[in-house]
Amino acid sequence: MKVSNLSSYIIRLYEAGRGNGRITLFLLGGPGIGKSHSVLQAAKEIAAKMKKEFVIYNDDIAPTILANPERYFVYTDFRLTECEPTDLIGIPEKITSVGATRFSPMLWARVMSKTAGILMLDELTNVPRDDVLSEAYKLTFDRSAGFVKFHDDVMIIGCGNRPEDSSIARMLPAPLVNRLLIINVDVPSVDEWKEFMDSTYGEEWDRRTYFFLKRFETDGYLYMPPKSTEVLEAYPTPRSWTSTARLLYKGFDDLDTLIGLVGSEVGYKLHAFLSINVSLETILDKPQMYTEYPLDTKYMIISMLVTHVTKHIKDAEAMDKVLRLFNVIATDTRELALLLIRSIETKWRPEFIRQILAKYPQYNAILEDIIKKKNLL
Repeated sequence: MKVSNLSSYIIRLYEAGRGNGRITLFLLGGPGIGKSHSVLQAAKEIAAKMKKEFVIYNDDIAPTILANPERYFVYTDFRLTECEPTDLIGIPEKITSVGATRFSPMLWARVMSKTAGILMLDELTNVPRDDVLSEAYKLTFDRSAGFVKFHDDVMIIGCGNRPEDSSIARMLPAPLVNRLLIINVDVPSVDEWKEFMDSTYGEEWDRRTYFFLKRFETDGYLYMPPKSTEVLEAYPTPRSWTSTARLLYKGFDDLDTLIGLVGSEVGYKLHAFLSINVSLETILDKPQMYTEYPLDTKYMIISMLVTHVTKHIKDAEAMDKVLRLFNVIATDTRELALLLIRSIETKWRPEFIRQILAKYPQYNAILEDIIKKKNLL
């Protein structure tokens, strides 16, 4: 399943489970591709649909939730690799009056027994301790922590890595697998990652990151997990590229920061790409110069042109220069011309296409076909 479809799928599954029993969803996929974020977004949307206040669980707010549990939709996130068994089932407590011991439930379990919500069990396949894993299985089997049953409107979602994603990933027992709905989550494409960045951060990320990833898309720089499970160097994933684009937006374009985010192999190439020095104003005045530049520089020119179009879309004189340059780009490399169109902010894209076709109607057939296929409008 595409990660871009995951949130809507979780919402549908949650709504389908009301009154019919809830199956536990298990998401399999590489690290940093957006599984956890998709679950969190789905939880927020479900809360809004149920007209409940969305909260991320912590012990400090638990008493407030328990005072009025119908008001809240609670998202509880467990990193199972950081857990002890007692974190899941509670703490043994002696009852002297009857000469026996019981498990006193943890506060989070009491909250999840009273409210609607999502219980997220992350890194399920990477848990090294059998005792923790055994208790996590019981959560999914019994929908309870110890003897505390979860609310009927609590959905349990597990996340984990496949063996090809992590050498410490464990196989799951067959009886457990038989009780799960297992969804394999694909690594997003570069364009899907860009759509996520646009919808989540708006203008507050550096789009040069996207053009670098498009330039080297066939090299797979968006997702390059390490072969070893124990490393001391960063590596590229959609998550680390999100951090990179956000920090570049804030001016952190030095080599050390880039290597610290995506590792040395990709970090050096990204730094070289960002260091390309070209004058967009000069090229707008002499658009034919564009054809003389190497491919890396052409990508940088397009990235600069996207920002320029956004700022000057209503300036007829400025846009006349842009359109003449677009004609040169389209003649030189059609794919880069289409990349330029696709990268224009959604609200300005129809106007940009209208202006292109008004000046160069010969592109109508080509653009009409491509626009329909790629849903550019």
